[in-house]
Amino acid sequence: MTSTAASLIRERVLDLLSEPTDRDKQRLVGASNLSNPCTRCLAQDMAGMLHDDLEVAPRGDYYLGAVIGTAIHALLEERAYNDPNLAPEHRVIIGEIPGYGVLKSTSDLYVVDLAGTVDYKTTTREKLGKYRTTVQLPPTDLDPEVIVKARLTLQQYDVQLNLYGKGMEDAGNPVETVNIVFICRDAKTEADVWVHSQPYRREVAEKALDRATRIWQALVSGKELDTFKSHPLCYRCNVLRKEQL
Repeated sequence: MTSTAASLIRERVLDLLSEPTDRDKQRLVGASNLSNPCTRCLAQDMAGMLHDDLEVAPRGDYYLGAVIGTAIHALLEERAYNDPNLAPEHRVIIGEIPGYGVLKSTSDLYVVDLAGTVDYKTTTREKLGKYRTTVQLPPTDLDPEVIVKARLTLQQYDVQLNLYGKGMEDAGNPVETVNIVFICRDAKTEADVWVHSQPYRREVAEKALDRATRIWQALVSGKELDTFKSHPLCYRCNVLRKEQL
């Protein structure tokens, strides 16, 4: 009886942990989608507006890290409201694609007195070490794949942050820097929290929006999803999609 109860309780707790959030249910793409270097995946995300029967990107077995990240976001949001210089969970319009819609996203934090947008990223100490390495050393042809992937991830985050910056700027807020705050899920000390800060560059956001506009125009014109190019390092294409076949 005890083992049966434990099994049932486990299933109910897993149901709570795996329940979709409002962001999971978001229909139009946002900044995190637009920053995806994989054209095939962005096209599929956008094509959901045209086809209700498209496959849904699988959650996979490793979703609990994202759940922990959501919990950390909620804690920081709650505490940030106590500081008048902090504007948490700031909803912004990042652009519009004709025929597709107005694109909105949520910046995790805007620091008023520093004119900086902030996005929280939860990670592990191992991955954080790789991110730090990529900003300390210039890229070379001899870089191992793990460093190449870490550099690509930082580039993706940079696009995402500049889209948030554009949204904040368009709403009348000055933006000087875009900042990623990495918080390790296996952190032991405050040294496991690292901030990667860059100057705000509006042109990065505009380039991402132009790319998405061209993808949407191709979809509307009848271009098939399978003809969009996958990124060679895309986990969703190279692992998750293959697991569905």
